[in-house]
Amino acid sequence: MVARSATPLVLLGAGFVVAGLLLLDVVGGAAYTLILAAAGTLIVLVLKLAGQRDGKVVWLRSKVDIQDLVAIGLIYIVVVLGFRLAFTVFTTDNVLGLFLSFAASLLIGVAAPIYYAVWLRGRPLASLGIGLGDWRVTAALALLFGIVQYAITLARIAYPPVETWLPLLVMALVVGLFETILFRGFIQNTLEASFGLAPAVAIAAGLYGLYHVGYGMGLEEIALLVGLGLVYAVAFRVAGSVFVLWPLLTPLGSLFNQLEAATFTLPMESIFGFADIFAVMAALIWLARRHERRTSAGNQPRFRARLERREIRYVAAGLAATIALIYVLIGLGVLTVVTPVDGDQSMLVFGASAGAAFLLGAALLFVFDRRVLWILGAVLQLFVVWGYFAVAPDRIPSFEAWGISLRILQIPLFAALLYLALRSVRSPEGRLQHQSERSLT
Repeated sequence: MVARSATPLVLLGAGFVVAGLLLLDVVGGAAYTLILAAAGTLIVLVLKLAGQRDGKVVWLRSKVDIQDLVAIGLIYIVVVLGFRLAFTVFTTDNVLGLFLSFAASLLIGVAAPIYYAVWLRGRPLASLGIGLGDWRVTAALALLFGIVQYAITLARIAYPPVETWLPLLVMALVVGLFETILFRGFIQNTLEASFGLAPAVAIAAGLYGLYHVGYGMGLEEIALLVGLGLVYAVAFRVAGSVFVLWPLLTPLGSLFNQLEAATFTLPMESIFGFADIFAVMAALIWLARRHERRTSAGNQPRFRARLERREIRYVAAGLAATIALIYVLIGLGVLTVVTPVDGDQSMLVFGASAGAAFLLGAALLFVFDRRVLWILGAVLQLFVVWGYFAVAPDRIPSFEAWGISLRILQIPLFAALLYLALRSVRSPEGRLQHQSERSLT
């Protein structure tokens, strides 16, 4: 959060955001991004030459956290691939596959950063910008930016019937929350801790624009979105809160783009699907807040480490059990993944065998905590995913909704198994105590 004493920075940042939004009416494409990048660079140089100082603003830093960078890379790749699968592989020809892939990517983009920051690194939700910060600054800027966004977008168009725009609005709200937490709260804030403010804003904006390749967008659209990413990044930084962008600034812009493009419509029933996604996101934030309060209440590190491993094992067990259930339903013919052949029992055998294997894995995760089991389990996940894509050319159809859904479920399962395999069962404090006990004996 920017300190209240940093009024020049807040005013300059707010002016940059408003100018950037108004510039959308004048120029587009790569030119838009180049103008904003040049203006931002000039502002930074002027502030440095003028000797502007603020204890919480470091323009350049070299304090790289490799674990943070790996987490950013993995989460980003998984999310973009999920979007690419939804919008270029499934498309509207397979609505179920599109929605499942889209929903999974949205949830991963919110759940993974929260889990990594709060549970694995012990950081507060505020490190992701999830909080009001200085609520006066946040509220004032959110209202200002929202009014400007509305004036240059939705105020100028004729609205279609409510059954057309309402589902799109709900989708815009959910996607807006996802983008704000992932790109601004997680990626931008994490990069700033390693490289400083200027590189963090630039890289986060670039990654934001590039992620739209998952939607199947071209270079000209991505170039413009990099510039828009700069505007959103600065807006987030001057307030330090996701609420400066959501629920006004980014959802309003997204809704306008959808209505203006008019490339597709959503049924009213889709509102319930997006509401479910939003409910899961809210529940994750609530669980993270509860975990944050419990750990700050004085829990001992050793107990925290053991509790963390147990929670991860139980979540992984739930994922494995869910995968087992889907395999069994596939074997019974309740869920279809390939064109059925009369009298062929191979799918029953396959479903029962795969279901039994994953059910065994769920039981082992629930009962034991043995590193060798988690190593074998992680290798098994890689083998299963490789096998699925290896035989795809010989399968009819090559890809289907339930097969892709299983692969999506295997991603967090693999991550949990890898974590359990790589992290020691004992916390550092537990290892020291164990060594002391051995030396005494």
